Amino acid sequence: MKRFLATAILSFLAFQPTVSAAELTRSEARQLAYAGDFTSLESRLSQERERPLIESEDFFKLRRLMSVFEASDPRMVSFVESWVDAVPMSSFAHSARSFSLSRGAWDIRGERYAKYVHPQALAVHHNMIQQAIAHARRALELDADFIPASDALLNQSATSRDKSEILETLDRVMTQQPNWGSLRRSLDMAHQGYGGTAAMLEQLCQTYAPLIPSDGPDMLFRCRYSGLKRYYFSESYDLRQTMQAAVAKDPEFDLSRAIRMTDRSESHNRTEDEIEFARKTILEQAWWRPRVVQNFDAAFKPGWEGGL
Repeated sequence: MKRFLATAILSFLAFQPTVSAAELTRSEARQLAYAGDFTSLESRLSQERERPLIESEDFFKLRRLMSVFEASDPRMVSFVESWVDAVPMSSFAHSARSFSLSRGAWDIRGERYAKYVHPQALAVHHNMIQQAIAHARRALELDADFIPASDALLNQSATSRDKSEILETLDRVMTQQPNWGSLRRSLDMAHQGYGGTAAMLEQLCQTYAPLIPSDGPDMLFRCRYSGLKRYYFSESYDLRQTMQAAVAKDPEFDLSRAIRMTDRSESHNRTEDEIEFARKTILEQAWWRPRVVQNFDAAFKPGWEGGL
C-alpha cells in the first residue's frame, strides 16, 4: 500500500506543470544594483538568461531589462563599473558596462554633427566608445549567444572601424536567433556620416530582413524604411514620402510619429489623444534624449498641463 501511494504521488508530481521563477523586473534589478548585491543580481539574471527567446516580445523584455544599467545615475554608473571588477567572468557585467560607457559617451558628445562638437568632447567620446567595444567583445567571448552581449557590439556598428567584426556578429545572430532589434542596430553601418551608402542598406535588408519571423509587418519594408528615414540619402526623399503612409500602423515607428507631433508649427492642432500618445512614447523610448523631451515640453506644456 505504501509503495502504491509513493508511486501515485511521484506520478502526480511528475505531471504537474513546472512553475517558473518570477521574472526579474527593472525595479528589482535596480534595487539589487543600488544595494551592491552582485551575487543575487547574477543569480536572477541567470534565470532570465535561460528563458527562451521565441516571440519578438521575448527579445524586447530582455533588452528592456538590461537597459536599466544604462542609467546616468552616479549610483548605477558606479555599480556597473565595480560589477566588472567583482565578477570579471560575467557576460552580464561586461554587457552592462558596455551599455553604460556608450550611453555616457553620447551624453558627452551630444547628437550634433562632429564639426559642431568641442574637440575635447569628441576625444572623450572616442575613448569611451573604444572601452565600450572592448567590454562588448569580452561579453561575447563569455557568452556568444547572449543577445544583449551582441547588442553591445552591434550598437557600435557605425563607430567601430572593424566592420567585418560587426558583420560576422550580425550574421551569426541572424542565423541562430533572427530578430529585428539586432538588424536595426546594424543599420548604423549604412549611415552616410560613417561611410555608409544606400546600397549597403539595401544589402543588409535583403540579406537579413526575410529571416525575421513576423505575423504582421513586412520586415523587408520595415528595414528599408527605417534605414532611409534615419539616414536621409539624397536620392531617397521621394521614396520616403511614398512609404510614409504605409508605416502608420507599424509600432516600430511610434517614436518617429511622436517626435513629429512635437513640431511646433503643427502642435496646436494635436488632439488630447495624440498628445498623450506622444508623451507616453517619448517617456518609454526617448527619456534619455534631452532634446526630444525639451521639444515636447516646448510644444505642449504652455497649453497642456500634462508635460513630461
